[in-house]
Amino acid sequence: MKFGMNTSRYLSWIVTLALSLNMVGLILARTKFFFLGTYYICLVIAVAAIGAYLLVNRLKVEVKVRDLVIHGLPILVVLLSSLVRPYDPDALKAYGLILVTLFLVSVMPFSKEQVECLTRAYLLSALIFSIVMVVQRKLPYEEYNLLRYGIFFDKEQFYDINFTAAYLMIPNLIALYRFLGGQKLYLPIWLVISVPIVMTGSRGAVVPIVLVLLYKLVTKKGITLKQLLLFVGILGLFALFIPNELLERFFAKSYVKDGSNIKRFSEWGYGFQIFLENPILGQGMVAPIRLLSKFGTGITAHNSFLVYLIHFGILGTIAFMGQLLHIFIRLWKVSKDYIGLIFAFVFAMSLIEATTSLIFVIPLLYFVIIGKTNTNLAKM
Repeated sequence: MKFGMNTSRYLSWIVTLALSLNMVGLILARTKFFFLGTYYICLVIAVAAIGAYLLVNRLKVEVKVRDLVIHGLPILVVLLSSLVRPYDPDALKAYGLILVTLFLVSVMPFSKEQVECLTRAYLLSALIFSIVMVVQRKLPYEEYNLLRYGIFFDKEQFYDINFTAAYLMIPNLIALYRFLGGQKLYLPIWLVISVPIVMTGSRGAVVPIVLVLLYKLVTKKGITLKQLLLFVGILGLFALFIPNELLERFFAKSYVKDGSNIKRFSEWGYGFQIFLENPILGQGMVAPIRLLSKFGTGITAHNSFLVYLIHFGILGTIAFMGQLLHIFIRLWKVSKDYIGLIFAFVFAMSLIEATTSLIFVIPLLYFVIIGKTNTNLAKM
């Protein structure tokens, strides 16, 4: 019995460390959109360790049948889709690993200590990205006269700017929540992560962060007058020192008439047309850029939830959306304050195509874990 207990503890920490390293080492992914590609070993280790944990405990874990069904249905959808619809092998493997990891993490018990380890790894990962961006200070779109900074992983290739900002967004809000919860150490962490997010010029990350911050200021939930004045001062300094081009991008330009958004709206329309060609079962797990090539080169769906519709149709998307809603509801039940994290995630993923990207997966795994452990991040 003692051997089994010790083995279970070791395995649970192997899972925690594997998921933590998956975050901390993400800067080494070396794929523009953070797709699994060659960066999947940490998830494989986590899956293997959870499998071993279940075997050691003879599948005796406390889990509700509802959770098994909700996290199992998307796996079934992917398997059935691969049998009746065309698919790219890489997409099938990516969906498979992502969904199996989510399923197994949902049945794995985690301690508060392990949640804190994951939280610190998430923040450390964001700090690494932030420091690298500030040190590099490189402009991927300099030839187009765009003042938007990014991170290069070799002389010519760089991580997508919007994906990078979307990844930094959740750790940024975690640091914000903890500072507002009375942990002063997290103010400089929040500031350090905020600077590169602004440098990217990504409205998909800046807008939800600003809205969540304003919500906290207006409602005064968990915020003191001193903190209120501090944030007003910080926002004023940001507005004073941000280059005019970025300031106009965030606040002066029309979001509807802006060129990049007009292009995005147009591509959403093309993506919806592709979905309507097979609305029930979907087109299969084929890269949207290939399906949309008939409308022009380089066109993508630019919306993670639209990609679900394109890949799996209405029937399959119901399973995926049910899984997401289940995760979000669990968060909401732990703390109403998590509405900020949920809103930011949905907002950002509505603007990028990330269903098989670690930018999509890492927050979801984290949400599942803090939801099932009833962890209020602001009070830890």
